[in-house]
Amino acid sequence: MLAVIEEIKVTGGYTIKVERLVETNNSIEAIIKKDSPKRVAPTVITQPFFISKINSTDKEIVFNG
Repeated sequence: MLAVIEEIKVTGGYTIKVERLVETNNSIEAIIKKDSPKRVAPTVITQPFFISKINSTDKEIVFNG
């Protein structure tokens, strides 16, 4: 399981996702993409997250983005 959790935000409209995984001999790099609101967003406490199932591994997972 791979989980990416963003910090708490005070408005809606934020997203986070893993665009791709790049595997090397020693690690797996998770390329992260974050978006913020493009216009006025509601005032609400949110915490964007992304969860995905991946194969089990002993390699280090490096988050980049």
